[in-house]
Amino acid sequence: MSPDEQQWTWTTKGAIVSDLNAAHSLIDEVVGRVRSNQWNSKDVFALELTLEEAFVNAVTHGNHSDKSKHVRYECKLSPNRFCFTVEDEGSGFDPDVIADPTCVSGLAVPSGRGVHLIRGFSTRADWNEKGNVLTVEIDRKDIK
Repeated sequence: MSPDEQQWTWTTKGAIVSDLNAAHSLIDEVVGRVRSNQWNSKDVFALELTLEEAFVNAVTHGNHSDKSKHVRYECKLSPNRFCFTVEDEGSGFDPDVIADPTCVSGLAVPSGRGVHLIRGFSTRADWNEKGNVLTVEIDRKDIK
């Protein structure tokens, strides 16, 4: 464990009902916390985009917007890193078989862009074997 991982300045965890309004409220709270820690706008954009894609995928694809299901989350912030985990109650998927939306064969496929964005804007993105738990790390690029 690196020294940075031992210095979380803020953590939160819980569950929200599978509703995009609930997800957006949580995302706004988390992004506000990161902004208050003086992260630059590019890093905040990357963090907000990955949170948005992760929660939209969990609510709509994982839980099929079923309000009897929940999305569990944990967020941790340090001066140099933001980590989050999102878990839905769905059957999961294999992120490695998602078509690359930047390739010709993937251009017409209506899904997979979120996974591509999450991978592109995060330092690390891993799904569990089942494919219903996503863990993301975003390192702060421009440390003040």
